[in-house]
Amino acid sequence: MPSIERPASAPPLTSPPGTVASCLGITVLTVVLALVSGDERIDPLLRPFYFLLLFAFFRAIGRRQPELRVLPFRLIEAGFFVLAVGFLVGAVSRALALPEDLAARHFLHTVVERGAVFLLGLSLVSYGVILWVPHLLESQRVLLRRYDVTRGALRRSERARNRMEQRFVDVHRLHAMGELAGGLAHDLRNPLAIVKATAEGLRRSPRSASEAEEHVRVICRNVDRAERTIASLLELGNPRPGTPRDVEVDDVLAEVAALAGFEQRRHGVALDRSSAPGTTARADRRLLVQALLNLVLNAIQASPRDAEVRLRVRRMVRRSGDAVVAIAVEDRGSGLSAEARAGIFRPFFTTRAEGTGLGLLSCRRVLEDMGGVVNLYPRRRGGARAVVLLAAGVPSAGLDPAAAPSHEEPCSTHPLS
Repeated sequence: MPSIERPASAPPLTSPPGTVASCLGITVLTVVLALVSGDERIDPLLRPFYFLLLFAFFRAIGRRQPELRVLPFRLIEAGFFVLAVGFLVGAVSRALALPEDLAARHFLHTVVERGAVFLLGLSLVSYGVILWVPHLLESQRVLLRRYDVTRGALRRSERARNRMEQRFVDVHRLHAMGELAGGLAHDLRNPLAIVKATAEGLRRSPRSASEAEEHVRVICRNVDRAERTIASLLELGNPRPGTPRDVEVDDVLAEVAALAGFEQRRHGVALDRSSAPGTTARADRRLLVQALLNLVLNAIQASPRDAEVRLRVRRMVRRSGDAVVAIAVEDRGSGLSAEARAGIFRPFFTTRAEGTGLGLLSCRRVLEDMGGVVNLYPRRRGGARAVVLLAAGVPSAGLDPAAAPSHEEPCSTHPLS
């Protein structure tokens, strides 16, 4: 019969309570009985204790584990009890000092120590052991069957777990591909929309040569921007992060205003841009323009006609001593509800029917890659304010660093309010 292999992680089998003490007691009694064998004063007194110890052990185990008290177990227990009682009766008869020539005494000693009582006890123990063997074999067969069933179930569970893990990986990949496709669509939609609107403007009414040239420049700039987005996608296999350097914030805002100019005029929204001569920020110029253009276009699309979108910039020094540049994009739209503010940076969360819900997420990712942050706040008099914080660069001519105002941590309040 094959042996049962116990898993390495299974707890070791432990002996029932009292096993060690019982074995030690039986050993001591066996040694003593061997030493005093034949001594009629001591030998008869030790034998009852020997069998009483065995009976007490089996009795205690049966009480602790009732499922063991099957017929073979009870026969072994009864056999040790009969042997203990028989030798105890013999010991008592010797203690009573009955006359040695008394036939009853001789008969009693023979019956209880070598005769019927002794043989009855041994027979009961033997029956119990013989009858217990089939129980042990059946128990082993049951264990083997259950072990095979459990091992098969574990293998099936392991295969199912592997399939689930592979499915999770596939879903994660599909989700990443979906985000990538959505982000690409969003980054291409804005320049293509500007190109389309500019082309429609050229078609609707005659333009002067200078106006036509300006429209063509707008189209070329946005086509170039779309090409850069596609090139960035092609470079994902070997990404090349932007290189932060000191950039003139005024130049960046001027480029953003030029790129958003046609969209601003189409929505009938004014764009007010503050000036910050000499203010520089540590950023990749192309990525910064991309992020700020997203914020400005969102503000324009959220603003009612004849409203004003404001671009403001300020160089600040935190209490920690770090100099930062804060760029704010403000609108007078419907503002930010608590629900919108909680989910504004979640993928695919949008409050506009035509939105993809990836613009602000893409903007935050771009700015975080440059070591910056972006936050959105509701304005007290309506509308929303997006604030971009970037590490300040070395001030160029026209800005005195010592004159820069000191503020609290801008992220914890409403900067530029």
